[in-house]
Amino acid sequence: MKLFSQKGSLREIVVPAEKKISTPAGQRLSHIMDTRAPPVPPRSFLRNKNLADVDESSTSSVLGGKNGFYSNAWSDGGIFRKDATLEALRSNRHIAKRGGWWRLALIVAIVIAAIIALALGLVFGLRKTKNDSSDRSSSSSSAAADSPNSSSNGSNQNSSGSNSTSTTSADFPLGTYSFTTFLDTVTTDCTSNEATWTCPPYTIYNSNKAKSAMTFNWIITGSEGNYKISSTDNPLALEFEDVDLEMVSKGQDSERYHFQFTMDKKVIPSTSITDDDSSAVCFFNSTIFTGYLYTKMEKDYPTSEDDESNTPWPYAVRAEQSIGGGEDVPNCYKAENGRITEQITDGLNATDASTLCSCLYRNYLTK
Repeated sequence: MKLFSQKGSLREIVVPAEKKISTPAGQRLSHIMDTRAPPVPPRSFLRNKNLADVDESSTSSVLGGKNGFYSNAWSDGGIFRKDATLEALRSNRHIAKRGGWWRLALIVAIVIAAIIALALGLVFGLRKTKNDSSDRSSSSSSAAADSPNSSSNGSNQNSSGSNSTSTTSADFPLGTYSFTTFLDTVTTDCTSNEATWTCPPYTIYNSNKAKSAMTFNWIITGSEGNYKISSTDNPLALEFEDVDLEMVSKGQDSERYHFQFTMDKKVIPSTSITDDDSSAVCFFNSTIFTGYLYTKMEKDYPTSEDDESNTPWPYAVRAEQSIGGGEDVPNCYKAENGRITEQITDGLNATDASTLCSCLYRNYLTK
């Protein structure tokens, strides 16, 4: 080996040859020192390049060069350039497999499509549910409107009851109304001669539904809490004016206006009550007339309101004439050419005060 001395002269130093170590330990040490690393196998063309696979030559040139190469390696985009993270992601072996990016895009597309399909399914499902509910509601309403209201014997359909609320005006109950009813029952217990108590139209509902009709025309005036009712053109010689209407069972299904007054009921006997068959007239003085005008309960009669002169009352109605028995119940007289003559007493005996004569009218059937 040649070396320079301090004086600049070249001197040659002879290095002695390596000595062979003859001891077993020395032989093992020599074997270890003589062992070389196995050669690096060549890169497969299928192997992806990443940060760990930088060419050995480039690494050696950078690391083994002068100091300037170290600064270039860090600052000029060498091994550790700024986008190294992105490069590492792009060269990731799991993603960089053949078709990896396309698979990722396909998975994202499938997820988006599933979300859209779920949203559309919810929208159309809710819409269909709403439509089905509306159809069921309409069907129920139609079925309710078409179902007949019948009496205890299953007869008669109510054509106006289901529309009652739609016929009321904003100022209800004010106005002039026609109250069409039917004669339901007749009771004659207060008199000893049943021919002296009669009730127009003289035919009850169970005998003839059409001929049992009776219409009252009344007018309601006043203001809320102070309504009054008066007669207009009425049968039965009913003449009354400004009778108070009292609200009963307010807010309940049986809510109704109630009114009552006394009258002298005039009756032409249905048959002769004298020995000489002369005409006669009877008076039931202090007969009580009671009316109930319902405001919620539906009516069942009549089936047609085309012939009524005034606005039909849209709800149920009940009216009754009644009187108890006793002395001078009734007072009957002979009549000639419309003129009252002598009183009739033969065949007319007083009955007990607990007995009753009545005429009951209504426009609803027994449920």
